Amino acid sequence: SKLIHPFSIFTIAKHALSSILTVYAFVETPVIIAFYWNQDSCFKPKTAEMDLCLETSFILEIILQFFTGYYDNSGLYIDSLPSVAKTVGMVMKGLVLGELSFSISDKASCLILLHLLPSHGW
Repeated sequence: SKLIHPFSIFTIAKHALSSILTVYAFVETPVIIAFYWNQDSCFKPKTAEMDLCLETSFILEIILQFFTGYYDNSGLYIDSLPSVAKTVGMVMKGLVLGELSFSISDKASCLILLHLLPSHGW
């Protein structure tokens, strides 16, 4: 096969590493928000290098997904690069649109909170 098999040791290790990094992000993000929310915008937290590794690994995982075969609904293994790219591309398009709408609403709520907090003396 030309593509990475979805049940290969490499794919399983990739998913295990991704899971560990996701747990790290779930723990680290609230701590940064809770204790460093009032820092200067140029403040560099001690976790900056690890955060860069985290983001880089997630980007690499997305890229590798385009080169990983999959099993369709009928159980047939698909390892054709154009078929995988088309399927993954359609899924990513939906995820990107969902993430974009979430990000816009998230940024709007942050701006509203930042505007309201100083007026209440916080």
